[in-house]
Amino acid sequence: MPHSCNAICGKSRGFGCPHKCSEQCHPGPCPECPAMVTRSCNCGAETKAIRCGTTPEFQCSKVCDKILNCGVHKCAKVCHKGGCGVCEEVIVQTCYCGLDERTVPCTALNLQSDSYSCGAPCDGMYSCGIHKCDMRCHLKKDEDGSCGPCSLSPEKKENCPCGRSKIVDLIDKPREKCTDPIPTCDNICGKVLLCGSKDKPHRCKQKCHTGPCPPCPDNSSIVCRCKSLKKTIPCKEFLRYSDSNPFTCERRCRKLKSCQNHRCQAMCCVDTEHFCMQICNKKLDCGNHNCDRLCHVGQCPRCLQASFEEQYCLCGHTVREPPIPCGTPLPPCDQPCSRQHACEHPPMHSCHSEPECPPCTVLTQKECYGGHEIRSNIPCYLNDVSCGRPCDKALPCGVHTCKRICHPGECLTAENPVCKQPCTIPREGQACDHACGLPCHGKEPCPKSVCTEKIMVTCACQRKTAEMRCVDVERAYQKMMAVRVSEASEESDSSQKRILKRSPSMDKYRW
Repeated sequence: MPHSCNAICGKSRGFGCPHKCSEQCHPGPCPECPAMVTRSCNCGAETKAIRCGTTPEFQCSKVCDKILNCGVHKCAKVCHKGGCGVCEEVIVQTCYCGLDERTVPCTALNLQSDSYSCGAPCDGMYSCGIHKCDMRCHLKKDEDGSCGPCSLSPEKKENCPCGRSKIVDLIDKPREKCTDPIPTCDNICGKVLLCGSKDKPHRCKQKCHTGPCPPCPDNSSIVCRCKSLKKTIPCKEFLRYSDSNPFTCERRCRKLKSCQNHRCQAMCCVDTEHFCMQICNKKLDCGNHNCDRLCHVGQCPRCLQASFEEQYCLCGHTVREPPIPCGTPLPPCDQPCSRQHACEHPPMHSCHSEPECPPCTVLTQKECYGGHEIRSNIPCYLNDVSCGRPCDKALPCGVHTCKRICHPGECLTAENPVCKQPCTIPREGQACDHACGLPCHGKEPCPKSVCTEKIMVTCACQRKTAEMRCVDVERAYQKMMAVRVSEASEESDSSQKRILKRSPSMDKYRW
């Protein structure tokens, strides 16, 4: 063999094969191991002979049936690789008092006992048959089902209620049974109460006593659950609050929720993450359905609804095969529109899905509003054509004609229900013959009014010309005529005056 030393190769064949290569020194990778080995399946139920170095593991079709971690149940999986996992069975345990049950995973620890303590007060009796058990749900060790020796029996009760003095030191005759009274000492009770702070809880300030401690007369500081309000309240009120009934303030939370749109409105809020639990309910891109996700940031996802029926265009010539996403418009069609149109012209547009057809743009001849002329090159869809001339229709007043530009409808509108054009009838029986000028009063006689027509007036010497209202000219003329009449009357009076002579008798008064 070229490039060979003719010695045994002796290389390792790779993962899964313990045999060395027995071929003569050769270039390239070593060939597969020719040895046959016996291998077991993953669960060990079957064995078979396979070529060494090939598949290291194989699975059979039998159930694993290995013992699980609980030590009782067996694995029900088909032959598999790796561990069997934990037991998925559950066991039911009953509390010692028999009032409650719970379901726990099947483990070696849970299988050691089929009972547990539910934490409820025990409703059993002590062996004395007089006093009720004051312990929590517990295992009853006595054969008669009692809760054991009475806690007030002389054997168990050796100290006074506060625990500072021995009972034998307080009484002369020792107690013989649990019903004998328990003496008290003169010390302060000092039992820890439920009020006060966690570091320095309040203690009972009464003298050593039997039974529960009386209410604490002090005050306790309490903090609301959001830590924004601290308040001092009586201990009697302090005991009303607990983990299930926390003390809350009236501060309303205003933090933005996860949707970045709504704000939290909870009172005395303690949430670190404010998740918006409202439904988005925005229209999806299909335009038919609303978003059913919780209120979120960003755009709503596309509609996932789909139709599995064929979709046809309006004329039925083009078809789209399913599935068809919701909101997909009708398929485009290159056939002429087959709808009924208002005009008789052939359609110039293709089949479409819009509810309204495009307007017909064929050029036609149409008459204007007032019937003055027929205009050409008017698109078919235009029904309003104005020639731009004055309407010139007779108005109901019987005197004037409409001065509006050629228009549709009646000449008089709701804004102008009557003719208001100025009257053009000449004045009769007045100083001038100008037109009346008042708003149209029909064919009734013109009422008397001042003439506001402007005229040009020239002075007597013809040097000055001015524009004046006709009524002002008339008034000036009347005034001038009145002055002339007055002057003429004064001249006639002066011509008739007598010449008076001075009496000689007046000379004596001269100086």
